[in-house]
Amino acid sequence: MGCSSFKGPTPIPYSVSQDDLDQCLKYKQDILDESVIVKQGTAHFIEAIPYVRESFYQFKLKESIRSINTAATMHLVNNCNESNLKKFTEIASSSQQCELSFYELNYFQALTSALKKYDWPIDVKLEGKKLALDYVKTIAKDNHMLVDRMIALSVLYEMSINNLIDYRIADRAKKYISSIQTKLLFLSEKTSANQILSCDNLDGLKEELALSRDAGIELNSILDKI
Repeated sequence: MGCSSFKGPTPIPYSVSQDDLDQCLKYKQDILDESVIVKQGTAHFIEAIPYVRESFYQFKLKESIRSINTAATMHLVNNCNESNLKKFTEIASSSQQCELSFYELNYFQALTSALKKYDWPIDVKLEGKKLALDYVKTIAKDNHMLVDRMIALSVLYEMSINNLIDYRIADRAKKYISSIQTKLLFLSEKTSANQILSCDNLDGLKEELALSRDAGIELNSILDKI
């Protein structure tokens, strides 16, 4: 009778390099920051057509660090041990040094407003709308963290209130974001007694991943109607 050997959790095979961080920070500064001008507390998209076209051309969903963080989170949930906890903490810490989600939201808030009020050529306006929708479609598919999907829902909200897509989508997106915020508040209260991440305390991460999967379904459902 043969004996079976037990294989423990596999190591997290990901890491964030200094080159990843440098590229991410350069992208944030050169594209996301340079495309938006803040005047009296309000964000405005650059207006000059040559710069607008260049911004659209250079905009890329910077997936390297984001995808590493997402993959590490999912790996930890299924393969938790002390070594992986340490590696996950290192990746999460590095990822926070170049967190782009809210800068992307700022970019699209300014862009969607500009698409409504600026006297741009029709091809530029169509390209800007496509850029925003492509961003949402990318976040809706595959694996992304909950914060990214909440940002994508917010982009749909901004597109809706600026008459770029069906006006009814704004109310749907707003209600769904509110429901997620309520669930996150409940989750934080439930897990506040033990904030230290451990292999015996992964419920918060697991529930966040479940909420993210549901948000992805909601995003795709909305996109199907556009």
